[in-house]
Amino acid sequence: AHTVGLVAGYGRAFALQSTDSRGVAYDTTAWEATAGLRLRAPLDPGDPDLALVAAWHRQVFYVRAEDGRALRGVPDLVYDSARLGVSARVPVGERFSVRADAAYLFVVATGELGDAFFPRVTSGAVDASAAVAARISAGVEARLGLEIRYYFHTMNAESGDRYQVAGASDRYLFGTLGVAWRR
Repeated sequence: AHTVGLVAGYGRAFALQSTDSRGVAYDTTAWEATAGLRLRAPLDPGDPDLALVAAWHRQVFYVRAEDGRALRGVPDLVYDSARLGVSARVPVGERFSVRADAAYLFVVATGELGDAFFPRVTSGAVDASAAVAARISAGVEARLGLEIRYYFHTMNAESGDRYQVAGASDRYLFGTLGVAWRR
């Protein structure tokens, strides 16, 4: 039997700084949130289960000067995306499992990158993650994992635009530690 479930998540980086080419450090904010649905096809007990995931995803990244103002020429990135992916979970004994996920993100907004710098930008992203989960109690588990996300942009600059760039990419590598409720 297939089961439909809700998925939701929030992550935030702490004590994050960005450094320019002169060695000057700037306060940096990074967070993300996800909400959506998971269609899971559980196989026999002890076998892997597979799932399709459809979700809304927002990822935010911005850098600030010491006085809290935005840095000139550095856009605040606010990626809003429709995320479509697959997920697998493989039990390893009674209490542990290994998870793997992969998805394509249909980026519909890029924050200031599109609003102020490249009004005709088209963007997409792919991500993948792997994690180990340990059951704490019925339905609750701790997870430790690694995730990579790669955004790619075609700027579609035209003659006369302030910035003349053909494309760009944005890569994120995350270590994750979390608690999940799973039914």
